Amino acid sequence: MITEIGEHKACRVPHLIGKVAVGFSDGFIRLYDLEGGFCVATLKGQHRGLINSMLMMGSRLFSAGEDGLIVEWDVSKKGTALRSSNIHKSAVTALCTDEKYLVSVSRDGTVTFFKSAALEVVKNVSVMESLEDVKPVGDGKFLIVGDKGAVRTITLDGLSRSSDRLAA
Repeated sequence: MITEIGEHKACRVPHLIGKVAVGFSDGFIRLYDLEGGFCVATLKGQHRGLINSMLMMGSRLFSAGEDGLIVEWDVSKKGTALRSSNIHKSAVTALCTDEKYLVSVSRDGTVTFFKSAALEVVKNVSVMESLEDVKPVGDGKFLIVGDKGAVRTITLDGLSRSSDRLAA
């Protein structure tokens, strides 16, 4: 779960009990001890700018930023960057996962499906609209939200034909 704290994004780190990861506008991610309130590690050297989304999977933290990069970190080893993907040509706005896939959406209008265990691209789907969020809904389906309010369902097979605009 991501929580916004001003311009920062925070993600609980269940693998490290009592820790939280906070993404900053300078591209750094810091792991904090919740009880003591101090920084225990700084994950740096990968992102160039605002961290938009973070996701925990076991001892792995995935981060996505304005720079279009997705980075996989091993938080059990003080935040070692394991690999990164620059498949997106614009800001990566959200990450989510189900049992099989890690899914990213971007303002470049693409949804990317990765193998859950690694940043290996399974499929990249163009939806021709700047995307802001993605959530799993079960059975290999994901809800994607466009910047103009369109909410659609997507699977590895492609985009649903229906498009509903949410009332403001």
